Amino acid sequence: MIAYTAKEAMEMLRRVQIDVILIHTSLYGTDCQQIAADVLRHNPGITILALSPGGVQNCGSIPTLDSLRPDQLVRYFTGLS
Repeated sequence: MIAYTAKEAMEMLRRVQIDVILIHTSLYGTDCQQIAADVLRHNPGITILALSPGGVQNCGSIPTLDSLRPDQLVRYFTGLS
């Protein structure tokens, strides 16, 4: 499922069980730390990952992966180094 705004994502979380959220940090107006805090307040057990070109944008304590390297995402979920 895809949400294009934080508001839309929060509405979706109220209707559907979601296990993982990917937040792309380069979207205009995205504050990944605030979105993550809002999500965790309502769904404390959910996994949140931030995706950033080059993996350089900080999202606080949320793990940030390089959005230009999808292999990192695969390794994250499969536990491969």
